[in-house]
Amino acid sequence: VGGGPIDVVGAGKADLHALSEPCQVGECDSFFSHSWHDDGQQKWEALSGWCEQFKQQYQRSPRLWLDKVCIDQQNTQADLQCLPIFLAACNLLLVISGPTQTSRLWCCVELFVYVQMTQEDPTAEAPVVITIAANDAEHARVRNGYRHFDAESCECFNQEDKTRIFAVIAGYPGGV
Repeated sequence: VGGGPIDVVGAGKADLHALSEPCQVGECDSFFSHSWHDDGQQKWEALSGWCEQFKQQYQRSPRLWLDKVCIDQQNTQADLQCLPIFLAACNLLLVISGPTQTSRLWCCVELFVYVQMTQEDPTAEAPVVITIAANDAEHARVRNGYRHFDAESCECFNQEDKTRIFAVIAGYPGGV
């Protein structure tokens, strides 16, 4: 994408949703979870590496669910209500986690929903988490973000979303 945001350069200037292809449940290899606030080049390198390993193992490129492409940006509220369905339709949750992943509420919601859906399914795969960072100290900070996670400190672009999400999560064992 020439180093710019996907919705600003190349084909992304048009409707990104038009670039997506519908698929049946189980046909999407991975739900790709990441923070748009983390380093794009590091994410690209990690994702490219994961995709190459997938291609070597399965002799084809993976089908990925990517939010900016798979969620109709003209109708985000309706599509976000389908997040559990999108996650359930994918065979794996791939998390490329940089320094901001555990501070972004929607990123954490994706992980929460996946864990809730799969915790009683012995065939479900654990999420694949790849950490990205500029150096060893930053990698340690990324890992510590999970060890010392606090949902209350997560940021969310829309405060109404945060209130609604916390109300839902509060109904689960352990709550927020």
